[in-house]
This record gives sequence, structure tokens and C-alpha cells, in this order.
Amino acid sequence: MIFFKYFGYVWLLIFALPLFLLGAYTLLGLFISFESIQYFMRPSFINVMLHSITLSALVALLSLFLGLGVGLGFYTLKTKLFKLLYILLLMISFVLQPIILLSTFQGIDLFLHRDAFLQSLCIFVMHLTPLSGLAFIYIFSTLNSLSLQSALAIAPLKYSIQYIIFPQLKPYIGSVFMLLFILVFIDQAVPSILGYRTYTEDLLAQMTLMENMKHIALAALPSYFLVGILIFLWSRVKKHLHLQTYIATITNTKLQFPWYWLGASMLLFGVLYLVWIIISLSMETFTIAYDSYLEENLDVIGTSIGFSFSTAFVTLGIALMMQHILEKYASRFLHISIFIMLLFYLFIPHALLSLLLLDIYQWLGYFSVFMDYVVFFMGYIFILLPTALFLLTMLHILEKEDVFLDFFPISVFHKWRKIVFPQMYLKWLLILFILMVFSLNELSVSILLIPPGFETMIVKIYNLLHYGDKPSIAFLSLVQLCFMICFFTLIGWISQRVSL
Repeated sequence: MIFFKYFGYVWLLIFALPLFLLGAYTLLGLFISFESIQYFMRPSFINVMLHSITLSALVALLSLFLGLGVGLGFYTLKTKLFKLLYILLLMISFVLQPIILLSTFQGIDLFLHRDAFLQSLCIFVMHLTPLSGLAFIYIFSTLNSLSLQSALAIAPLKYSIQYIIFPQLKPYIGSVFMLLFILVFIDQAVPSILGYRTYTEDLLAQMTLMENMKHIALAALPSYFLVGILIFLWSRVKKHLHLQTYIATITNTKLQFPWYWLGASMLLFGVLYLVWIIISLSMETFTIAYDSYLEENLDVIGTSIGFSFSTAFVTLGIALMMQHILEKYASRFLHISIFIMLLFYLFIPHALLSLLLLDIYQWLGYFSVFMDYVVFFMGYIFILLPTALFLLTMLHILEKEDVFLDFFPISVFHKWRKIVFPQMYLKWLLILFILMVFSLNELSVSILLIPPGFETMIVKIYNLLHYGDKPSIAFLSLVQLCFMICFFTLIGWISQRVSL
């Protein structure tokens, strides 16, 4: 047990190292290099910042508004099965990489005749509205359902919204808006393919040129500022939160809105939207020989699944050790520090984290093909670890700790093998599949860290989009989508069998 304790401490230090390095480079760039500060005064920087802010703000507003309707629609459904299907459709729609949506929408003439800004806006809204809807489903679950039902019974709807619903929603709206804003702000893939210049794309261009790290760290200052705002908003709404871990928990809620047509319409639209994507991708591959394309891409598909499982499995193991250290030995200050680090790793441009890992790799000075793969693997772990720790934290909050066994001389090994693992394996399996989904969709880390000759499905789709090989793009996107559907079907099945 002492080994796991110190191993967990080592991982906490490793986890913090890139951020310490980023902070040091930022301070050096701020206080030593006047040229770096001049970067923020250039017309090119102001131009790309205006592009990013405009796009991010409009996407966040539209997604927030549409997500509100999606969240309301969930609570008009009556049966648990329809609610489960509704949530799974939203999850599948959200985890679809924007570049897969782009490859699908490029088959629509109306879409192709719009400029790069409107195309980017459309793709991001379709990508983030499901996330906004999931956020509102959770937010509505925090409402005082008794007061709401009483208000709807005796007062017009507009007064119920004005005096009951909106005051309870208000603490969350700013946080959801900022979350959506940051997710658009840090994503460079779609705008770079469409030719719409954004701040993050400009930052990535500097990274690929391998300019001075102090300049790059300081140039990323706007993203630090946005994460700081999100941390502030989170601290304001934290007292209103009560975490709900499983899909089954929310599908059993008693909250009910009267507009029965809304949920049915949303559910039908979700099914048709997913079917349309599948049919559109299938039509692009209709004329190709599936056997030859499958044989050509079999290695990429196998590599993607194997790599996503490996990264998810290792990340889950590391997260379990780190969570144990935080639970048993960490102070409140360390908890807060780790939480802030998690938000930074989630919401600063992931390519920046990749560059920091490369800088540490060069500092170590030990170069080999094996170490190239280790650094690539580490990049995925750093991106997945915040999600894993967040999910495990939700598990811990909802669990009741059993201290009865502490009075008996039972070894840690037997306790884990006989009690902990049988109780927790389904929950850990649920988290494992979620991490695999995120690993399959990770693109930003791969752009800078992927070793020569190594390729995943999402990276190949991204590369092919620059060359216009539509049949290959559609085939790989269809395979990726099939895996997403399979994983979320398993997630939905497991979530109904997990009990707390």
C-alpha cells in the first residue's frame, strides 16, 4: 500500500510539471521579452482575436438557446426508455468530431455556398447544442420540482418561468455559456480546414514553427484568462451543485413539463439527424469496394481501437491511484490546486500541452523511437486524466464509505479482490468506455506528438480532408461513428445495471 501511495504522489508531481513549466515560460516572456508583449498589439493578432471572439460568442449563444429547448424536451418524455434513448442520442451527437460533421455537411450545396465563418458557425452549433442540452438536463434536475409543479398548477407558464425557473437557472447560465465559448475558442481544426483565421489556429502556426517557448506561452495568455473566468464562475455556482453520476439517476426524475410534443419532436429529430449522417456517409461510399477499403484501413482501425483502449485503461488506473491519494492524504489546498490544474488541462489549447511535453522530452535529451511513443501516450493520458478524475470524484461523492471492515485484519489485496472489485467493476467499466470514446476522438494532441508512421482514424480523416478524398473520409467517418454508437449502447446498458 505504501508503494501505491508514493507512486500516486509521483504522478501528482508529473501531472503538475507541464503547468509549472508553462507558468515559468509565461512569466519569463512577460518580464523579460518586450517583443512578446508587442505580439498583442499587432493588427494580425487583433484580427484573429476578433474572429475567435465573434465565432465563439455566437456559437455559445445559439447553442445555449437551442440547448435550453433540448433540456426542456427531455422532461416532457414520460417513459424511462425514451429518456435513456434521448440522452444517448445527445451523447453520440456531441462526441462526433466536428471534422466528421464537416465531411458530412460538405455534401449539402447550401452549406458549400456559405462563407467560412457561417460554415464554422453551423458545424460548431450542431456539435455543441447536444452538450448544452445535456447541461440543461442536469440543471433542470436541480430545480425544486415541488415548487415548480405547484406553480404550473395555479399560475400561467410565463410567471412560473419568471419567478420559479429562471431564478434557479440563473447561477448556471453564465458557466454553461463560458464552457461553450472556451470549447469553440480552443478548437482550431474546423476553422483551419475552412480557411477562417482564428486565434488558436494562429497559435498553432507559431507552435509548428517551433518559435521561442516564452513567446508561445505568453501568446496563449487569452486562454489562461478564459479558464480563470470559468474557475471564478464555478466557485460561484459550486454551492448550488449536487452531482448525479449515472444516466439511470436522471431518467428516474419526477420532474415533468406539460409540452409533450416537444420531447417527441426532439427525439424524432435526433434519430433522423443520426440516420441522415449515416446515410450521407454511406452514399459517399456507395460506389467503392468495401473489401478493398476495409483491407486498406484495417491496420488504422485496429490501431485506433487498441490505442484508445490502452490509453483509457492506463489513465483509469492512474486516476484511481491519484484519487486514493487525494481522498486519504491530501489537504483542502491540494484538492483545490488539482481541480484548477484539471480545468487548465481541459481548456487550454491541447496543442500547447503537446508542445510542453515535447519541450520536457528535449530537456531530458534521450531520443528514441520508443520514447517518441511514450511522449505520444503521455499526451493522451494528460488529456484524459481530468475526465477520469472527474468521473471518479462523482462516484466517490455518491458512495457511502464502509468503515466496518477496518476493524478486521483483512489485507488490502483480499479487500480489493473480494469486496471492492466486485462492487466497482461495472462503474469502472463505464468510465473506461467513456475514456475510450474521448481517446478515439482526440485530435489536437496527435497533430504535434504523433510518431512517424503511426496513424489513427481521426488523424487520417483530418489529413484526408485537406486533400478532398471524399470516399476514404466517408468510409473512416462511418467506421468511427459505428464505434461511437456501439460504445454508447454499452454505456447505456451498463448505466442501467449500476446501483449505488
